Amino acid sequence: MEEVQWFTQQVMTYEPSMYRLAMSILGNTEDAADAAQEAILIAYQKLHTLRQKESFRPWLMKILTNECYALLKKDLCKSQWMSYQRWNNPRKTNIQTSYGRRYPI
Repeated sequence: MEEVQWFTQQVMTYEPSMYRLAMSILGNTEDAADAAQEAILIAYQKLHTLRQKESFRPWLMKILTNECYALLKKDLCKSQWMSYQRWNNPRKTNIQTSYGRRYPI
């Protein structure tokens, strides 16, 4: 129980810094909040791997940074897939004007 209280106190202390870091990487409030929440969950699950309690902040921020980059990678892959679909399926992605010219969306 003492470890849970210590963890909670640490998270409450560093939560504003976590949010600022996530915002600086992701640039989106919703994604930053999601990344911070996921990082807290991962940190709690991996708390047994923390060797020194004094290094909690850098350890937590590294977890958050990795989570932010994972979200960016996921969004990039999704974006690239949608772009691929758009350019490889012209019937669904072109706008036809009244005089017959087609424009890709």
